[in-house]
Amino acid sequence: MYFFYPSKWIINKRLTSFQVDLCSKKLERAEKLIGGLGGEKDRWSAAAVSLQDIYDNLTGDVLISSGVIAYLGAFTAGFRKECCHEWTKMCKVSAGFPYFIYIPS
Repeated sequence: MYFFYPSKWIINKRLTSFQVDLCSKKLERAEKLIGGLGGEKDRWSAAAVSLQDIYDNLTGDVLISSGVIAYLGAFTAGFRKECCHEWTKMCKVSAGFPYFIYIPS
């Protein structure tokens, strides 16, 4: 009984062929991933700008919020809104503190 043992050349050819196939599959997956993430850069850039604005306004928002909690809890919503409007205006004009997200209507 004779057994066929592949030569080193055949083994090397099969191994190389397997590696080429594996590499082409990886390249295909990488191209899909890069294509899918292309729009994410714009979204993340916009989110970063938005978060920076929120961070910049945090101090003013905490100031107004603490005033509402400390002094206005028992009053009506209309009166609280009016006070927030006046406090925001007073902080922006008198104290020169322009950092607020709260926009009175």
